[in-house]
Amino acid sequence: MIEIESLISLAVIGFAAGFFFSVPVAGPVSIIITSHALKGDRHFAFFTAFGAAIIDIIYCFIAVFGFTQLYEWYRPYIPITLVLGAVFLFFIGLRIRKTSLDLDHFDEQNKLKVPAKRFQRRGKFMTGFMINLLNPSLFIGWLTSSFLILSLAASLGLNVGGLNYMIGNNVESVNGHNESHLLQPLDSIKTQAADVARHKTELKTARKYQLLNSLSYAVAVGVGSVVWFYIFSGFLVRHRKKLQIGLINKIIHGMGFVLWIFGAYLFYEALNIFLG
Repeated sequence: MIEIESLISLAVIGFAAGFFFSVPVAGPVSIIITSHALKGDRHFAFFTAFGAAIIDIIYCFIAVFGFTQLYEWYRPYIPITLVLGAVFLFFIGLRIRKTSLDLDHFDEQNKLKVPAKRFQRRGKFMTGFMINLLNPSLFIGWLTSSFLILSLAASLGLNVGGLNYMIGNNVESVNGHNESHLLQPLDSIKTQAADVARHKTELKTARKYQLLNSLSYAVAVGVGSVVWFYIFSGFLVRHRKKLQIGLINKIIHGMGFVLWIFGAYLFYEALNIFLG
């Protein structure tokens, strides 16, 4: 019989993780969403968040379900992915820095774009989708954070369906391939993962419902992320006119520059792997 309690617990935990991990305006997706929300374009923010959440769900599912053999296949392509991600962020940052916002004529500017709405939605979705897809550290991030979160939840008595033990095994199997500074968080939880992996009985039980439990957690993570960005972008859109137009433009241009920094960091990590 399916353990409804564990499915509900994992959905709540996943939603909370996706919501609160999205709060810091520090990543590329957050910066792009913030910059467009300050322009009043909440639709862009929503579809970008939705596209990014799809990759969050996929990476999170792979991390908790145990497709760690895919990481072994993907590992040789990480430097290329990092370079592509750096180039993509550079061009997105360039577009943002070229933005010159005029709030007094924002509605008229939007009307000119109406005929291309379907194309724009696809473009907004693909922006978030591609940024997260070209960020290989995202898989490691969800692997480590999910392990810590689910281990904590289990220690508090919540029913996580043994998923914390499954992730413990996954962390152990991936840990040997830690080649980049992006992947170093794995080292700090290696001992915990080894300890968790010894619970053979719990592992056997967890495998029985692993697919459903993993889906419940991963999908909830994506939903939590989208909900946060929807609330956050709505807040910025409603209150943006309280800020001076010059200040908003400076903030947006500054965010474009921060994206360049992210791109430079990805390129630096690619060089480290190539030369290492």
